[in-house]
This record gives sequence, structure tokens and C-alpha cells, in this order.
Amino acid sequence: MGDGKLFRKVKPNCIEPDVIMKECDSWGVHVQTVCTVPVLFNYHLDPTSGVQWSRFINDSLAEQVKQHPRRMVALGTLPLQHPQEAAKEMKRAVLEKGMRGFQIGSHINSWRPCSGGTASVENIMLNDERLMPIWQTAKSLDVGIFVHPWDMEWCWQGYWLPWLVGMPAEVSLAMCSVMLGGIIDKIPDLKVMFAHGGGSVPGTLGRIEWGWRCRPDLVAKDSKLNPRDAVRKLYVDSICHDQRMLQIIIDMFGADRVALGSDYPFPLGEVPSIAPITGEILNAYPGQLVETSPHLSHQVKARVLCGTAVEFLGINPMDYDLPPPTLQ
Repeated sequence: MGDGKLFRKVKPNCIEPDVIMKECDSWGVHVQTVCTVPVLFNYHLDPTSGVQWSRFINDSLAEQVKQHPRRMVALGTLPLQHPQEAAKEMKRAVLEKGMRGFQIGSHINSWRPCSGGTASVENIMLNDERLMPIWQTAKSLDVGIFVHPWDMEWCWQGYWLPWLVGMPAEVSLAMCSVMLGGIIDKIPDLKVMFAHGGGSVPGTLGRIEWGWRCRPDLVAKDSKLNPRDAVRKLYVDSICHDQRMLQIIIDMFGADRVALGSDYPFPLGEVPSIAPITGEILNAYPGQLVETSPHLSHQVKARVLCGTAVEFLGINPMDYDLPPPTLQ
């Protein structure tokens, strides 16, 4: 529910670990990364409620992983609207609950002061100086940050465009705020991954770089790193629904920076579904785009399907039910 209205009906495969594992088995998925859905980020909450909410979600995710410790890895959530408390929750979730990273939104929809004052209404982007404790803590804990788009109400609502166009645009704004906003300059080895193949960035990187070169007074004022070099320090997932674009993404970011994404269990993900009205059966499964690509070598496919995620999550493959490297 949202604002008293039904937002989305969820199926058991969204919340029940045994159902998730059964579907993973049917597709040959060995390990699943679990996290909350973006609508539950709740960045509008006051700091105290935000911390309580994040702890509840993270504890719940940890309990899910306990049921399938060799098959599941969790990415926690954070109260970004209160960075100091978010940093504390990062330490608790990693050290006490075993989180291997955190999922955050592409921006914060309002700013909640620590004490007193009035919440701001402007969108806070990820390069905001007030968020530095979160980036610094992620680095010190050696965990990754996964950025997922959300809050696309600014986009025209017709034709499902908030999801088709708004989400890629949100990813692009978030990625640009990180690479142009100086985050990579300040913390070069930070592990940050962006959803949906980097959104619109692969198609607009040339334009972004040209702007960086022709108007450095506007574009390069916070980072001296060429955007083409900057993207190779970031991670993206493989969800792009087009083999030609997947090849572009791998060429642009590097195979060692592209991880398998599924957007499971939602219809825009790489999952089987039946289209309303037309009844078209979409026989997709996680990893299909990568596995069936005629352009990728076996080594590149293995890296995208498994190796990059293992590196990003900082996990030991021996602790999980992963196939031997020769079979990946």
C-alpha cells in the first residue's frame, strides 16, 4: 500500500526463501543475492523511525540467509536521510548480521535534520557531502554499495514510462553524481554497482565526456577523472534486454565490472512471464542474455555470470554452492 492505495501485489517468490530457492534450482541459479524492494527504502521517515525500519529489514534479511547460508547473500538497507546513524547501522549489519553490502536508492527524496529544523524537499544526490560517512564506512568495511533506481514520479506516467524510461534516467543521474561529483576521486577503490546495466549512461557516455571536455567549468569542477575512465572504476549489472547493448556495456565498463543481474522476481527482470492481453509467453531465465550471446567468450561469460559478483560481494566461493571455476 502507498498513500492508502494498492501499489503492488507480491507473490511468495518475493518474500519466501524456500520458494525463491525452488525457482533458482529450476533455472540453474546457484546463489541468490537478496535485498529489499525500493518502495521500502522509506527515506521520508524521521531519523529515529528510519533507523528502526532499516534494522528491521536487515534483521529479516539475515534470517532469510540463515535458512540457506550456502545459497543466499544479503544486501542490507540504510536510513540515508540520517548518514551518521546509517554508518552505525552499516557496521552493525556487517559485523553482527553478515551483510555483504548495501542497496541504496538513486537519490534521497527529502532531507531529515538530526535534530530540529525542517525537512528539505529537494532531491539529495549521492555526491552530497553529508553522505560521505556512508561511502567512507563502506570502504572501511570493504563492502559494496548497490544503487537501484526509485521514485520516478517526475516521469510522465503514460505507457509504463516511469519504469521503462524513468528508471534508466534515475540510474544515469545517480552514476553521474558519483563519477562527476568526486566520490571516486576521494575514494578510488570504493565498490559501487549500478542497476540495469548503468541505465542510460552507455548510450550517452560520449555526450557526457564531450561536455566534460568542452565545458569543464560546469562538468569537471568536482572531478578531474575523464568519464570514460571513471566508468571503468564502477560496476553495473547485466540487465539490459539486448545482446548488442550487453556487448557495448562490457566493452565500456570491462567484463570484470559487469555482474549478472536478474531483477527477480519482477516482470521487467530476466524471468519467465505471460504478457497480459496478448498472452505471449516470455521464456526467460536469469543469465539467458549472457549465456546465449554469440559475441562473448566462455571466459567473459563465466566472469559476468559468477566472477564479478563474487569479487563485488567479497565472498569466498568455497563457502557457497558454486560450481567449480571450470564449469562456470
